[in-house]
Amino acid sequence: MCKNVNFLIKSKQVLRFCCIFLLLGCLFPGIYTASSAQIRRDSVRVSPRANGLDSLRRDTSQAQGAQMDSARQGREIETSVNYNARDSIVLDVDGKIARLYGDAKIDYGDISVAAAYIEINWDTGIVDAIGVKDTTGKVIGSPVFTDGGQKYETERIRYNMTSKKAVIGGVITTQGEGFMQGDRVFKDPYDNLYVRGAIYTTCNLKKPHFHIFARKIKVVGNRQIVSGPFNFYLNNIPLPVGLPFGFFPYSQTRKSGIIVPTYGEEPQNRGFFLRQGGYYWAMSEYADMSFLGEIFSRGGWGLNVRSNYARKYRYNGNVDVRFNRQSIGDEGFKSITDAFWISWSHSPFSRGTGRFSASVNAGTTNYNSRFVVPVQGIQSDISRRISPTFNSNISYSNAVRGLPITYSMNLRHDMNTTTGIMNLSLPEFNVSLNRIYPLKGKSGGGRYFWQTLNFNYQVDGFNRLTNSVSREATSIQALPILNASTTAGDTLEFNLANAGALWQRAERGMRHTIPVSMTMKLLKYFSLNYSFNYSETWYPRKLSFFDARGQLIAPSLGGFRQGDGIRVDTSRGFNRSYQYSTGVNLTTNVYGTYFIRGKRVEAIRHRLVPNVGLSYQPDFARNSFGFYQTVVVQDSSGRFTSVPLARFQASNGLPGTGRSGSISFSLSNTLEAKLRAKSDTAKKQFEKVNILDNLGISSSYNLAADSFNLAPVSISARTRLFKKVDINFTSTLDPYKTIEYFALDSSGRQRIGFDGQPVLIQRRASQYAWSRENRFAEGGNISRVSGVNLGQLTNLNLSISTSLNPKANKKTAEKVDKSKDATESQKQAIKANPNLYVDFDIPWDLNVAYNFNYIKNGFQTSRVIQTLTFNGEVKITDKWRVGFNSGYDFERKNIINTTQFNIFRDLHCWDMAITWSPFGQFQFYSFDLKVKASILQDLKLSRRGGPARSGVF
Repeated sequence: MCKNVNFLIKSKQVLRFCCIFLLLGCLFPGIYTASSAQIRRDSVRVSPRANGLDSLRRDTSQAQGAQMDSARQGREIETSVNYNARDSIVLDVDGKIARLYGDAKIDYGDISVAAAYIEINWDTGIVDAIGVKDTTGKVIGSPVFTDGGQKYETERIRYNMTSKKAVIGGVITTQGEGFMQGDRVFKDPYDNLYVRGAIYTTCNLKKPHFHIFARKIKVVGNRQIVSGPFNFYLNNIPLPVGLPFGFFPYSQTRKSGIIVPTYGEEPQNRGFFLRQGGYYWAMSEYADMSFLGEIFSRGGWGLNVRSNYARKYRYNGNVDVRFNRQSIGDEGFKSITDAFWISWSHSPFSRGTGRFSASVNAGTTNYNSRFVVPVQGIQSDISRRISPTFNSNISYSNAVRGLPITYSMNLRHDMNTTTGIMNLSLPEFNVSLNRIYPLKGKSGGGRYFWQTLNFNYQVDGFNRLTNSVSREATSIQALPILNASTTAGDTLEFNLANAGALWQRAERGMRHTIPVSMTMKLLKYFSLNYSFNYSETWYPRKLSFFDARGQLIAPSLGGFRQGDGIRVDTSRGFNRSYQYSTGVNLTTNVYGTYFIRGKRVEAIRHRLVPNVGLSYQPDFARNSFGFYQTVVVQDSSGRFTSVPLARFQASNGLPGTGRSGSISFSLSNTLEAKLRAKSDTAKKQFEKVNILDNLGISSSYNLAADSFNLAPVSISARTRLFKKVDINFTSTLDPYKTIEYFALDSSGRQRIGFDGQPVLIQRRASQYAWSRENRFAEGGNISRVSGVNLGQLTNLNLSISTSLNPKANKKTAEKVDKSKDATESQKQAIKANPNLYVDFDIPWDLNVAYNFNYIKNGFQTSRVIQTLTFNGEVKITDKWRVGFNSGYDFERKNIINTTQFNIFRDLHCWDMAITWSPFGQFQFYSFDLKVKASILQDLKLSRRGGPARSGVF
């Protein structure tokens, strides 16, 4: 049996095809019936008149622009017509009509019609489709009309294949993110729809929570929806006032349009405002741009330009430039403040060897403290207002094809908004030769220890500009610079007027580094690592130091007293410094196992990792190297101190001072338990559980130092309890005593302070804390001595944190990627703003952290900082969710300033969010009620700040 019949029909060939159909029908009477011949046709055949098909013809034949006689004007069907039916296909040769029964379908180019009953008139090219009633009276097989991917669910439809016009009754269709229903719809050849009795909504329910009702709506292609007078209905209750017309842009691609501002009030500063309103420009499918502005009733205003760009599988990024002017005060007493900020982020996809990335955050020092407004509980905005430091980096890296060489270039920037200090690296570059094993041999084996000898080489160039106080203005052991410039002690602004001074303060140079290492095994269980490091730095300038009479300062000339000045001379040319060091390190692993063989615990294993190292570096401050110039300084008490002054202006790359021959040692411990499986059916009989992740102690002893040979002892520990609670502990122990003594004046008497009490000075003494000897140079001036037994605890930090979440392994990004309900644009928006996403699938989430920090320096009063922070969310019902972020400061005995409470309500097609920050400097509240769909994002109710104004747009 043939179930599908395909024809290419033209109006001039209708008679010829009808004759062929008649002949085939006589020869093969079963060719036009469905393969299921047992189905009774009476059960599916219906009277078109009984199902409203005749009424559709009568109603639509008189409608303007809906005449279906265009086929008789000489136009022909342009392509193949494919049709099939599950039950049967019946041809009326005389009437030139084909009737399709049961799951009928027609495909005509981009047009597709599916319904329970379809009737085709080959003479006029008209297709009629309707649904049928089953034995219960329910309509089944309602027509579904598809045009170029756009689907229309209808009650009945008439379509002309030649004129491409259609008349649709009872339509439901999706337009972009919205849903449209209509009593009568007329479609013209240009894909425009004319809808009568229209309902437009973004709620996907049959009876939506809200909708816009209009008697007439025109859908212009795939671009926009234009409405006549309409009313907004909320739960079928209309607003008392309608609007004369409506315009709803929609498209599969982005479209330009107006951004409606929000409004409210800042009662203490800038008054009423209109904020974040402007114009959105869809530049292309790869980039967009928003032009936003804000204005305040007391004279302030701001501008904001944002742009997002992306290229699939190549890169994505965004740019944000802001300028604000704040005007505070009355006429004649106004204070005007200008500020700007720029942010740029560029992230490439891994492709090839080249990589360009950027992360820029820069602007005026007063921007974040005055103009950043926390919105909807976004913690990052509050952090921007609190954090004083910002960093930027623009980098490019690549590898030389065919060679083991890589290179990179960076433009760096960092600023402190509190101090106003800014540093720029314009630029930094790096060329690196990958690690080479010169003695490894062609086989590549490492049988002999000398085959592990390896080295690599890299060169780093730097050019750093800073506006901080010049190094020439910095007193060196109370010796002022006599020929320092007038602005040397100032923090300069980065502008053209100060370009010369900034250039003088710049640090420039090139550093070469060659590390060499080798590894060998000793006595089977020990690993010996040898290393040698050499570095050399090139400078364009070199400094020399002279006394007030112009003589070169040398240690043999005697000591300079406090208050004496020195002169600094700068010579230009090629200059170099170098340094080297060598060291050897020995390590092994020691295991100890205690077998318990209990019901659950099989054994406990203790692992120790001892490490001993020896390193050496000469004193590059010696005059023989020429990298430093030594100055002998005599203080007020008559004591002489040798001070090495660096002859190169660079914050890094300077050779080390002081000879070092150190023995370093450390010991780390771990504890593990071997547990039996809880059930006999488990795949593994035993499982390993960490009891103590690490307990370590480390220090070093400098054999070459004349005092303070032993470095402070560091003790740390880390573990996790019950797979939920993380515990971290660090501390520092000073092994030397601290003494406090009375300061003396020039006559040898005790110096008296402004409070009438003797002035006390403290310093570390080169005696171990456990030593019983108390002999010091200060003699009878000693007030007291600290440090007993093992030493003084100078720092201790304890951190305990836990994260409780029944579904913590489900990450938001992974859930969003797998979501079938979210559109691609919604997924990207959630990834870009994860703080705005509320996951209603997780019943609750709680993060708690306790931090204890103890600091003490000698006899100074100890500082203790204790904080308890917590944040999380609780799912009250399937639609209600409450979030919180707060903490308690035990020392100040108050709630921390960043406390916030958030309430979220899922209203199906609406979102409601309430944010409240009740404490501290950044007190605010906000209320937002908005439609989820982006096409109706301006349909919202917002209230912010203090007594803000609110409204519906």
